[in-house]
Amino acid sequence: MSVSLKLMLHAKKYADGTNPIMLRCIVTGPSGKSFKARMLYKVKPMYWDKKKSEVKSSYPLYISINKKLTTALNNAKQRVFDLQRQGLPIDPDEIVQSNEVVVSKGVGFLDHARAYVAKCDQKGLIHTAEKYGGHVSKLAEYIGAGKDVLLTAVDENWLLGWSAWLKDNGTRSANTLHRRMAFINTLFRDAIRRGLVSTNPMAFLEFKEQRVRKPKLTLEQLNTLEALPLEGREADARNTFLLQFFAYGTRISDALTWKKSDVRQDGPVWYLHYTSMKTKDLIDVRLNDRAAALVKHYLDTVPGPYLLPWLASYERLPSHSDTEDLKRLLPLVESKTTMVNWLLKKVAKKAEFPEHIKLTSHIARHTFATLADAKVSDKRKISAALGHSKFATTEAYLSELRQSDVNDAMDAVFD
Repeated sequence: MSVSLKLMLHAKKYADGTNPIMLRCIVTGPSGKSFKARMLYKVKPMYWDKKKSEVKSSYPLYISINKKLTTALNNAKQRVFDLQRQGLPIDPDEIVQSNEVVVSKGVGFLDHARAYVAKCDQKGLIHTAEKYGGHVSKLAEYIGAGKDVLLTAVDENWLLGWSAWLKDNGTRSANTLHRRMAFINTLFRDAIRRGLVSTNPMAFLEFKEQRVRKPKLTLEQLNTLEALPLEGREADARNTFLLQFFAYGTRISDALTWKKSDVRQDGPVWYLHYTSMKTKDLIDVRLNDRAAALVKHYLDTVPGPYLLPWLASYERLPSHSDTEDLKRLLPLVESKTTMVNWLLKKVAKKAEFPEHIKLTSHIARHTFATLADAKVSDKRKISAALGHSKFATTEAYLSELRQSDVNDAMDAVFD
């Protein structure tokens, strides 16, 4: 079976003196020839270069029109390649269609992305699934309602086009763009493992994160925070921050969802034993005396199953599965995180911290990592404490924290 694809100017002439530019596909097989053509644009014959099969440079919009023509031809070639690779029959109607792809004759990019998000959801990685779902929504907006593209048709140029579209449609942050493109990389790595594609179009593309200063507290500031006389919700926010720090820089989502049943006592020693909401890892933290005192306080004063007071009013519905309960709980965790961070900013003012320290719950993690880096020689133990699945993540994390102190350290050179 042979396939012929060609851009050509049709002989038909319209009333305005233009002729249609057609994408023509001829398929020749044992049963004869089949033919289909689709109009892409209209120009007067004087503007058509028959030898090059493109619009002449004398036409005012020749660059954009030729780009559209080339894209349509390349998409058709890709569809032919995909069908030939899979040993499927080649239908000229499908080959010359627009970017709407018959996914049943190939793996759709959006279909693969949605399936990947669904697998995250099934694994109980609800927060990850929601985050990835936002990326998929943006992809669907770019591709168009009710449309998809073949996974094999997504190449470097396609991705560069999408990144340009993102920048033109509200993605101002380099870090947001980095996260969206990192999701694409994740999708293709998964597709390669499953044998759906053989190459990753992200392999030679780089979308760098914009490094920002990671604020953290010094040991002196931490002690000031701990000694600060506070009451009510401000005291709870400060204590939550301290417990995050004492629990090896745990994430706020884990601290908010600690349960009283996660606390255990072995003689005089107290432990927190819980499952990380983000990674599903089992975490076992031995609490020092200061942390144990805070835990005992909340064990005695907070009603309900949760250790800290933020979710005291939340009740699980007996009819809900674990996954359904987690989906219901996540929005509440996010709103309580916002509340804690708002209160911490008020606490920071009372502690008279420098204005560049915008105190948030995540700074507890930065503070723990910085102090651990200074005192623990085996960085792999810090990696385990932080719950990083890869040591390279810890190295990069600590490197960023150290970099923010370079200027302060270099001051000593000039003293």
